[in-house]
Amino acid sequence: MRPRVLIADADSRLLEAYRELLARDGLAVSTAQTGPECLSRLRDFAPDVLVLELDLKWGWGEGILALMIEGTDVPWVPVIILSTSHDPEVWARFAAFSVSEQHVKPVAPVLLLQRVRRLLRKISRKEDCLNQWV
Repeated sequence: MRPRVLIADADSRLLEAYRELLARDGLAVSTAQTGPECLSRLRDFAPDVLVLELDLKWGWGEGILALMIEGTDVPWVPVIILSTSHDPEVWARFAAFSVSEQHVKPVAPVLLLQRVRRLLRKISRKEDCLNQWV
């Protein structure tokens, strides 16, 4: 099965550029432009990685992360955070959420693909290690 990536970003141009490149690289990609869409896709699409912009409409990225941590009906998945903020205090807030990576927007689509691939390799290695002990 192809690795699944959910990209949640309010910027439709960046969202499409990210989706196109990741899909061309063989990843299954779903997208969302609002908080409610992101939550729905997290539940239905079951991504391996979430690329999450903090400034999503109707829910903000921080709210999505909080629901994932609570473990209700929103699954936790590794997260790459995107934001336009350069403020270190904004970024420091996300240490408690176990965010995998943080990047200031705009992120070049090729760089995002590299980061997603690197995170998927880390996940795969962890799963391989866990499977050895089962």
